[in-house]
Formats: sequence, C-alpha cells, structure tokens
Amino acid sequence: QHNQVLLIGAALAEEGVRDRMDIFMRNQETRLEVPVIITEGRAEEVLSAKLDQEKVSGVLLSRVIQNLSAVSPCYKVRILDFASMLKSKTADPAIPLISVARTGDKNEIQVDGMAVFKGDKMVGRLGNDDVPGYEWAMGNVEQCGIAVYDGERKAVFHVLRIDGKRKVTLRQDGGARVDIAVEATLNISELSDFGGVSPEELMPYLKQAAREKIKNSVVRAFALTQDLNTDIYGISAAARRRYPRQWKRMGERREALFSECEVNVSVKADIHETGQITKSLEMGEGTDEN
Repeated sequence: QHNQVLLIGAALAEEGVRDRMDIFMRNQETRLEVPVIITEGRAEEVLSAKLDQEKVSGVLLSRVIQNLSAVSPCYKVRILDFASMLKSKTADPAIPLISVARTGDKNEIQVDGMAVFKGDKMVGRLGNDDVPGYEWAMGNVEQCGIAVYDGERKAVFHVLRIDGKRKVTLRQDGGARVDIAVEATLNISELSDFGGVSPEELMPYLKQAAREKIKNSVVRAFALTQDLNTDIYGISAAARRRYPRQWKRMGERREALFSECEVNVSVKADIHETGQITKSLEMGEGTDEN
C-alpha cells in the first residue's frame, strides 16, 4: 500500500513492456489503481535523485499526477487502464512523461509531455505544447489557461471547462471520418495592446481567436499521432463498437484505419466574463497644490 506510482524508463518502454506489466498484474499485492509514469533515462535515476521538492520521489510524483489529473483525466493512466488498453488492441496508451532536471545545484522533477505507445511499445512523444490539443479533443478539461498572440496583441483566457466529443463514421470506401466537436467556456484573464478597440469589436475577435487556437492545437496533435499511427483517441475502438459487422470484414484495413482517418474539428467558445480593464498608474511631473 506504500507504492505510489509505477515508474518505467523510456528505453525500456521503447523495447516493449507487455512482459513487465504481466508480472505486476499477476502479483497479488499490486495496487491496480496506481498511476503509470514514463521517465526519460532510467527509472532508478528518478528514485535516487535528491529533490528539494520532496524527499521521497514517489510521493512527489503521486502529487504531480493528482494535480495534473485535476485539470485533465488524460494524465491519470492507472496500471489497470494501461493493461486494459494493451489487451484491447484498439486503443493505444498516452502516458505522462517526466524527467529529472538540474538547475544549479538542485534536482527537480519536470513534466515533459506524454509518451505515446503503439501497443506495448513507446513510439514517440507529445511535447507540452502539443498535449493540450489532445486533452481538448478528449474533453473534461478544467481550470487551465490558453494564451493567444497576434503580433503585439496578447489575450490570455482562463478555461472554466472544455468538453470534447468524437463521432466516428465509416465511409463507403472503407476509410473512417472522425468529427471532433469542442465546446469551451472561458473567462478573460489578460489583455495587452488592445487599446482603441471597441467592446463591439473586441468580443467577436476574442471568440474567434480562442476558437482558432483550440482548433489548430487539436488538429496539430491529431496529425502528430497519425504520423506515429498510434490511436490514443480510441478511434478504432469507437468504430468497432458502432460498426461491429463492418469491423469484422475490414481485415487488414483495421491497421491503417486511424493513420488514414479523415478529421473534422469544430469549436464553440463562450466567454462568460470579460474581467476588469484598468489603466496603469502614470506618474508625471506636476504641481502639488497642497
């Protein structure tokens, strides 16, 4: 019961972890709800690192995953979840990726994104800039930030919630199409260099900017995983559930279903609060009449 996380080195993950996972699954003392984490380098380097954040690295990693999963459930992949995906063969895992970074004379645990798998082998990575697009497509995202830049202009949104729904359709030619519908509820956190823009012009601009940011991020993350042919979205699993007869007849085309899948992304963004706009205190020369 003291086990906090299952830590797997990236080199081992690239070789394949099915046999190792089998060992844990057969052990009666294994806690199946323990989250799985991939680390750059060897797992022992994380366990032996002297950290200022926390003396026991397992406790720190458990807290990191707990905080991340409060934003998106994608970050919490338990041993049970990992084993189920390995067995299903229609959904590939995406697992949090961490590393030990040295700053001066200090060691710190940092999150580097997600390791993506094809079956039981790690085949690539989603960086921290790419992970949000994956999270937003999967939905149930809460309490995070989105920054949009347009030249000198900057808009920062506080995300109250983002929901993503995926609908898979098999085409007549045997391929697949997935429609990803994202709904975002936002507040404005920060605006820079929007002076002279009227409220009537500002709100439509901000909604459009937020929609484009979310859509581009979702499309980019989806394309990256298609290049790796790793179905972390569960597109194949959805097609099998919705079209059981066609799925049985597809044969070898199942393997290419995700990599050749057509994707269409639509985004709806609602801004509930505009925040408060104030002018900074300007100090200038003047006459003190008092």
